[in-house]
Amino acid sequence: MLLTNKTPVTLEILGKELKPNESQIVTENRFNKVIVKSELGICIISTELGKHHFTNNGSIVASEEETENRHGRKSIIISSLQ
Repeated sequence: MLLTNKTPVTLEILGKELKPNESQIVTENRFNKVIVKSELGICIISTELGKHHFTNNGSIVASEEETENRHGRKSIIISSLQ
């Protein structure tokens, strides 16, 4: 999946930093969870059989775009409520 940081802060995803307005490809399996951390809060992106589910805590929100990217997958946008 492609994660894009649309927040004003740096995110931590799988031990790596993702700066504002940057994107990162994260390998996903049939069943897995990706935890996105920041000073604004935490998002948990769960993948189950190709479908994404989101748990948002704090002032950070993960959501899936309606359209598919050039690789045939939907992108995940991380944004803030501030």
